[in-house]
Amino acid sequence: MSKWQFKGIIAALIAAGATATFSAQENRTLSVTATIPGACTLTTSGAMGFGELDMSSTGNETKQVTVTYKCATGLTVASFTVGGSNTGTYAGVMAGLTPGNTDTIPYSLTWTPPAAYAGQGFAVTGQQVTLTGTVLNGNYISKAPDSYAHSVVLSINY
Repeated sequence: MSKWQFKGIIAALIAAGATATFSAQENRTLSVTATIPGACTLTTSGAMGFGELDMSSTGNETKQVTVTYKCATGLTVASFTVGGSNTGTYAGVMAGLTPGNTDTIPYSLTWTPPAAYAGQGFAVTGQQVTLTGTVLNGNYISKAPDSYAHSVVLSINY
């Protein structure tokens, strides 16, 4: 290499260094988190409203309501209960709502006890149970005119 070539390379390196800028980098770690609670939901298609009971009829009154439950993936519902019963039968009593009315109207709820349900998240249909309510004709045809009501607890155990 000649002396002039070496000087040219040195001059080029100096020129390149003169136009170069200083740079640095600093890093941080951002923690990104989320929590999915281990939960289930229980919904009904509405109240079990028998409406106006026809006192001149000779037939029983029946109504149906669909209960749906869904769970987070990995949770298992071991049992479904109505008023504490998991047998497929529940007996309740509606009471008159007017003060002084002591009449009551018995009713029953029946269903097919579902098998254990393994949660698949909330984007699926979930487990559905149909409750059939029955008021026997003989249990209401001689009752005082009034509105009658009762509440029963539906539960899933997971």
